[in-house]
Amino acid sequence: MHPEQNWGEFMRIAGQASFLTGDGHTIHAWVHGPQDEKVRGAVIVAPALAREEVVSHRSMRLVAARAAQAGWLVLRLAWSGTSESGERPAGSDPVAVWHRDLEVAHRASRELVGPELPVHGIGLRIGAAVLATSPLPFERRVLWEPVSGAVYMRQYTGLRRASGLDLPPVVEDGVEIGGAHFTNAEAGAIRALPDPRKLSTPGLVPVREEDRTVAKKLYGVAAIYAKACPPAIAALVERLEDSGPTQRPRDEWADVSGWRPVTSARFHVAEFGVDVEEELLELGLDGMPASYTHPVGRHGTGAGAALLAPPSADPKDGPTGLWTVQARRLAARGVPAMRIERHHCGDGAGLDEVKDVNPYTGEGVMDLDLGAAWLRDRTGEDVTGAGLCVGGWLVAMAPPTSAMTSRVVLNNVAWRAAETYYDKLYRNWDVDAVLEQLRTMSDVEVNAGWRTRAKDRVRRRMPYLAWLVLGRRSIPNVPEVVMEYASRGAEVAFYFGPEDGLLFQQERGEEGLARLRRQGRRIKVAHVPALDHSLQAHASRLTALQIIDAALGLSQYPAEEVVPCAA
Repeated sequence: MHPEQNWGEFMRIAGQASFLTGDGHTIHAWVHGPQDEKVRGAVIVAPALAREEVVSHRSMRLVAARAAQAGWLVLRLAWSGTSESGERPAGSDPVAVWHRDLEVAHRASRELVGPELPVHGIGLRIGAAVLATSPLPFERRVLWEPVSGAVYMRQYTGLRRASGLDLPPVVEDGVEIGGAHFTNAEAGAIRALPDPRKLSTPGLVPVREEDRTVAKKLYGVAAIYAKACPPAIAALVERLEDSGPTQRPRDEWADVSGWRPVTSARFHVAEFGVDVEEELLELGLDGMPASYTHPVGRHGTGAGAALLAPPSADPKDGPTGLWTVQARRLAARGVPAMRIERHHCGDGAGLDEVKDVNPYTGEGVMDLDLGAAWLRDRTGEDVTGAGLCVGGWLVAMAPPTSAMTSRVVLNNVAWRAAETYYDKLYRNWDVDAVLEQLRTMSDVEVNAGWRTRAKDRVRRRMPYLAWLVLGRRSIPNVPEVVMEYASRGAEVAFYFGPEDGLLFQQERGEEGLARLRRQGRRIKVAHVPALDHSLQAHASRLTALQIIDAALGLSQYPAEEVVPCAA
């Protein structure tokens, strides 16, 4: 722990980040508990996997908070090889490793609550299957929307084929699902997970939502459409209540006031054969959770530093955990890296926020800038900020005085600078209506009627300077507005996959780029065919890592196709 930080209360309903270690095996978890630090037992939360884990993150965090409010000590873990936990050993059986993750969490829980109080589990989707097949002595295992490994893998490999999206080709070896790649042997181990509803293990409590819209918004939509359902969460946690013949009196509850988070750990980066150190921080007046990854025993090395910003309202681990991977890859080569949560996003969200709120905010910009300033002060290095989608917009909109003197913006599609536009967009975003449109296969966007045709005609024919004036008023989506601001005090590189690059061209981005370059602005724009918007395809993820490596001078990336522009 860092003695210079004021950690305040350690046991919090909203949770406290900590590393858990057992027999040389380290995972990341959030520990939730009642503020009076007296608990009736423990609950281990086993999350979903890959993109489902990201979509359901808000709901599972609220499950943990609700259980803590009811008097339980809750350990909400991240599976090895995902999110904030360490990488899985190459060639390992993922299910066996995840069972070991549960063992580490179970042992930590038992040490805190003692031998008499119950230790339960709550698992979601494939997490429920892993939980149900664990040999550990859980008293009760609440299995939320459980699924077999075979059904899960079939759903997600089929979803890619049926999506109709212009995605990079599937890599030749192994199996891809959204945001994750497995070797054939690893995929086979996951497919072998049985349907938990067919097991006879004592204490299994399958829970299937009768309202399938609740289930869909829990894990089965894009993250922007996800929405937690507090009544469903409350009913789920209540399934723990009747786990014994009688409820223990409060004077038999465990005192966990002595618990302290473990805030530093070493992780092995197999790609480079070295260890790195990672520290869990709380920055700023509001104690925003942050992770600082650096070479063992060193901080500034002369190689620069990096801040990595996630997309949408996703947690700080980035696009399905990719920024955690990249932070450790960078640190393994001498580049320290920072990842920080933003207000209202990930584990920086309020417990009353059941869906995404506007992440395009000045507050979000300042959260990232806070992380960048801390990183520069700690390392003495100039900072390269890199962000995807919303994260790219936030990096671009950092002030000219920011520690981010170099900026890498991946797949940005938002070119308005005014926060008020995005506030209105998210405030009026009707999740239920969108889901109904998806169900009926009607167009989620504005119908391509006369308004759309009129806007297209104006976009093509309006004099560019008039187009720019309107863009500065946040009426149309004009790339020069954000490019101009981003390049005031920094060198900026914008990278686009095929669809996002097409939008950049349609919104007359090349004209703005040419104007800014003539003014001497340091701006680079490149089309990269391998990038999909959310970095879900394995090839896209590898490409994004290469782009950031190249921006920090760690490698060359010759495959990009630079957008031509006028002199």
